[in-house]
Amino acid sequence: GMSQSSQTPRKLLLKLRVKAFEDMIVRKSRNWLDGFVIWGGGRDGKDFIKAMDPKLHSCVKGFADVDPKKINSKYYMNR
Repeated sequence: GMSQSSQTPRKLLLKLRVKAFEDMIVRKSRNWLDGFVIWGGGRDGKDFIKAMDPKLHSCVKGFADVDPKKINSKYYMNR
């Protein structure tokens, strides 16, 4: 049979993953509030920061990627 996650919309899974990351990692350790980097400078990385609590956006210091097209590119948050 198919897994539950394969039947769940991508955006819903993302929201659940981001919420778990915020609750179980970022808010439990003050070290994370100093900043962290999001892996992925494309669609998934941008969707990750958009799904985050806006109060935590200042903790994001940048994006990491291996795709030369995304390295040194600018990212602007559409609000």
